[in-house]
Amino acid sequence: MVALPGELPNPTPLEFAKTSMQMMGKFLDDHPVIELHEEAVAKQAKTHIDTARGLLSGLETERDGKVRPLNDRVAEINGVYKAVTASFKKVLDDIREKLSDYAKAVENERLRVAEEARRKADEAIAKAREAERLEQEARDNARQGELEAGLAQRTVEADVAFADAKKANRQAAVAERDTNVKIGGGVGRSIGLRTSITLTLDDPVKAIVAMNGVSEKTREAILSDARAFRKLNGSWPAGVTATTDRSV
Repeated sequence: MVALPGELPNPTPLEFAKTSMQMMGKFLDDHPVIELHEEAVAKQAKTHIDTARGLLSGLETERDGKVRPLNDRVAEINGVYKAVTASFKKVLDDIREKLSDYAKAVENERLRVAEEARRKADEAIAKAREAERLEQEARDNARQGELEAGLAQRTVEADVAFADAKKANRQAAVAERDTNVKIGGGVGRSIGLRTSITLTLDDPVKAIVAMNGVSEKTREAILSDARAFRKLNGSWPAGVTATTDRSV
């Protein structure tokens, strides 16, 4: 409301609230405790409460009047975009699911190839060790004077076996490295399979004990469920204690 010439402008609810808060602060400073015989002071406190409640209601009304049109407009805009994005995301999820199935199939095949390559490498390494043992055995026999120890042949066989083992081991390492599937194309970076973890709460009590007690967030969630339980059953659940307090 615009003030007439010579009149002081009416304070806004926010200005009125600030003034009222200062008055309540002074009241608290002047009266830390309302004594039993101070009925007049108690009435002053009641007046402050009535005024504060009215101001809070007025502030909420003024705030709502300012933001409601904006919220309505935001809701309207969100509704227009959600009508498209909801279906859009569903189609995108379908494509992502099919690509995930493909990537997992490729990964499984590469894992199979890598496992087979590793098996062959392990066999080659075992063969090389056996060839080494036979070479050492032939060397020992030759030192003991055995004329047909076959040292030269055993040495050649061991060298070939170790070369084959090294080659097989390199091939296995490459196959194991290539099990990570990356899919290119498009304009963005290549994408691959990502690991997601889904948790199941099997025993909440054991989980709470293992985590060294209830966090504040968990406590509030449990108490919220306890209030819902009371509404349905008329009593508080076991493990929850309700304390009654009285105030104006």
